[in-house]
Amino acid sequence: MVIFTTYCKKACIKQAPRYRPPPPRFFWLICKSCLSNLTFALAVREQHGRDESAFSVPPPDAVVFAEVTQDASDAVALCARYRAPTIAFGVGSSLKGPLLAVQGGVSLDVSRMNKALAILGEAFD
Repeated sequence: MVIFTTYCKKACIKQAPRYRPPPPRFFWLICKSCLSNLTFALAVREQHGRDESAFSVPPPDAVVFAEVTQDASDAVALCARYRAPTIAFGVGSSLKGPLLAVQGGVSLDVSRMNKALAILGEAFD
């Protein structure tokens, strides 16, 4: 098992893409559009950059706290425009590492989106 694990770690390291930070204009635009719901604080970024898995990677470049659909939409559109990774974050309880900012990017915290917009009863049939 140790040999297999060591091989997998080496293979993953060789295939892992390099971290490419978004351009400064990206950070200026995201500050402009999400100013009240955006943070670059290291403690918050570290909290959003790990989950319950055993993996250890650097934190995301920024954290956006989406409160309404438009906040999330604006952040995702901006990230797509500048090819910055977007990582959806609920409560950080994942066990397999999908919250990890392997290539940096923006953690999109949706925990403040706590209002039901519609309940479709027929969807539960």
